[in-house]
Amino acid sequence: MSSYTKNQLGEEYLTSRDIMISIPSIIIAVNVLYLPRKIAQTTNGLDGIVGLTIGLFLVIILVYMISTITKNFPNQLFIDYASQLITKPLSILFIILFGFHGMLVTAFEIRAIAEISHLYLFNKTPIEVIALTFFLVVIYAVSGSRYALFRLQLLFFPLLIIISLFISIVGVGFINIQHSLPILETDFQGHVSSSIPSTLSIAGSGIIGYFLFYISLVKNPKDVTKKSVIGVLWAYFIILILFLSCILIFGKHVTTNLIFPVIELARSVEIPGEFFTRFESLLFIIWIITVFNTSIITFDIIIFGIQSIFKKVNKIKLILFLSPFIYLLSSLPNNFPELELVVGYIGYYGFSLTIIITFLLFIMMKIKGRKRGESH
Repeated sequence: MSSYTKNQLGEEYLTSRDIMISIPSIIIAVNVLYLPRKIAQTTNGLDGIVGLTIGLFLVIILVYMISTITKNFPNQLFIDYASQLITKPLSILFIILFGFHGMLVTAFEIRAIAEISHLYLFNKTPIEVIALTFFLVVIYAVSGSRYALFRLQLLFFPLLIIISLFISIVGVGFINIQHSLPILETDFQGHVSSSIPSTLSIAGSGIIGYFLFYISLVKNPKDVTKKSVIGVLWAYFIILILFLSCILIFGKHVTTNLIFPVIELARSVEIPGEFFTRFESLLFIIWIITVFNTSIITFDIIIFGIQSIFKKVNKIKLILFLSPFIYLLSSLPNNFPELELVVGYIGYYGFSLTIIITFLLFIMMKIKGRKRGESH
C-alpha cells in the first residue's frame, strides 16, 4: 500500500529520486543512436568531447533554473504558478506549445523506432505495422497512473546503464588509440557545430522543459535541484561513453558514414568465448524500452497540460481522441533521412521553447520576488 498522498490531479506525489532517474531515462532516445555521427562530421579525433561538455553546462544551467522556479512554488501545477508570474492566457499558450511539442516527439519517436526495427530486426514486416504495435503499448501505458510511468523509469533505467557500460567494456579489445588523433585540432566553427546536436541530445530535444510540469508533482522538492543535476550528469555520462567507444573503435571517417554508429558498435563487439552472439539484439530490446520510456512521457505531457486547464476532462477519451493524430503524424516522413531532418527541427523548436519559457519565468520570479520583499 503506497504511503504517498494525492496531488491536485488525484495522482500520487513523486520524489526527487524519481526526477533524478527519469531525466536520463526520458531524454536518451533514438537521437543518441546517431549522435556520434553528427559529432564526428564536424570534429577530429576525440574533440567532440568539447561540444558535449558545452552542451552539459548549458543544460545544467537550464535545469538549475527550472528546479529553482518549481521549488519556489511547491506542489503548484504549471498553470497555477505560471499564471501568477506571466498571466493565465500566456500560461495556457505555453501549455499548448509544450503539448504540440510532445505530440511531435511522440509521433517521430514511434516512427524512428519502427524504421530501426524494420531495418535490423523485422525486415519483412511493414513499418506501419511495427509503429502501430509499439504505439498501442504506449497508449496502454499512458492510460494508467502518472505515478506508474515514473515507476517504469526507475525499473528500466539500470538496464540502460548496464548495456552502455557493457558495450564500452567489451569493446576495449577493439580500440585503436590512433583513432583519438589528432587532438584539439578542430576549429572554432567545428566545436560550435558539434555543440548544437550535443546540447539538443542532452536536453532531450527540449524534453527537459517538461520538468517545469513534473517537478510540481514532487511533494518535498527541497533537494530536487541537486537530484536533477545528477540526472543530467548521468545522461551526459551515457552519451559520452557511447561517443568515445564509437570514435576509438571505428574512427572518425567510419563513424561519419554509419547511419546508426551505436547499433553498429553493438554488432561489431564480440564477447570472449562466443557464448552470446547477436549482441545487438540485446541492445535493441533495451533501446526499445528506452524509447518507450520517452514516448510515454511525451504523450503524457499533452494529457497533463490539458488536464491542468480542463480539470474534468476524461483521460481515456482524450487519449483516444489524440492517438489517431499522433499516428498520422508518424506516417508523414517518406524515409529516415526525412525523419532525421524533421527531428532536428523539432529539437530546435523544443529547446528554444524551453529556453524562452524558463528564462521568462525565472526573470519574472526574481522581479516579483523583489517587489514582494520591498513591499514588506
